[in-house]
Parts: sequence; C-alpha cells; structure tokens
Amino acid sequence: MKSLNAISRWLRAPSQRAERSGTERTLQQVRAAMLATLQRHGLLVKGHRLAERVTYATELEALWYLRQDLLTALVQACGEARARQELKPISALFGQSESFRLRLDAGLRTY
Repeated sequence: MKSLNAISRWLRAPSQRAERSGTERTLQQVRAAMLATLQRHGLLVKGHRLAERVTYATELEALWYLRQDLLTALVQACGEARARQELKPISALFGQSESFRLRLDAGLRTY
C-alpha cells in the first residue's frame, strides 16, 4: 500500500509542478504589468507603498485584490475612463493561470 501511494504521488507530481510553474509565470507577468503601469504614469515614486505591495505579493489572489488599489491610483493620475482601460489587459492576464481562471469563473469580481 505504501508503494502504491508513492507511485500515485510520483505520477501526479509533473502536472502539479507544471501548474505551479504556470501560475508562477502568470504571477510574474501580472506583477510586471502592474509595475509597468505604475511607472508609465509616474506612480512608482508617489505610489511607493503600492509598488512595494505589488513587488512582494506571493500569490495571484493578492495581486487580484491589489488591482483595486492600482485602479484608485490610476484614477487620480489619469481619470477613470483611462484607468479602466489600463486595467483591462492586466485583468486579462489572470486568466492565463488555469487554476485561477477556475476561481474567476466561480465568482471572483472582475472589472
């Protein structure tokens, strides 16, 4: 029985590693897009705390909820319509992670 469990874990491991690496890649892409948006609008210095929170977020869900803070900062910098336009491609990046996309479908709020 013990060896059967070990074999089962071994067979599952590659797909779990692939999903983790996919999620990690998405996390890095979202983080880079958020920081680039802050920089483009001159908010890296003014929004230092937000940039720091984006930089050190360790989960996609944390970045998902930081979108609201990013939206608030962008609204002040360039107006609501432009801020929402800036946020759309960032929000779309979250769908690249299959596990996070399932959570989105289950009801996380989108803009």
